[in-house]
Amino acid sequence: MNTKNVNVKLVNDELETIESLKMNSVISKENGYSVHSTYIDKMPNGYGYGPTNLDKEIKVPDDEDIIIWGIGASENGYSSYNDIERTLVNADWALVLKLEFRDEFENKQVRE
Repeated sequence: MNTKNVNVKLVNDELETIESLKMNSVISKENGYSVHSTYIDKMPNGYGYGPTNLDKEIKVPDDEDIIIWGIGASENGYSSYNDIERTLVNADWALVLKLEFRDEFENKQVRE
């Protein structure tokens, strides 16, 4: 069985003054790695926000995707629930980190 690590870091020292979030993704294998950076519009100023992540180990079939981390924001205060997907779906703004395991890559339209 191959094991992969996923690290997520939220640096919010300047979150109120910046216009966008920079997301760096790194995918590594035994023979190398790739790095990709992209900028994402941040939530509006004044929104209540918070990160949410899986807090327990779960088992998911290989053909399903899973949300493992996200940051959500809402105009009237940020609400967190016991379920990561419910928390982020109910937010006014969300950035979601989802994993999907596939044997081969194919173009896939993102679900909204």
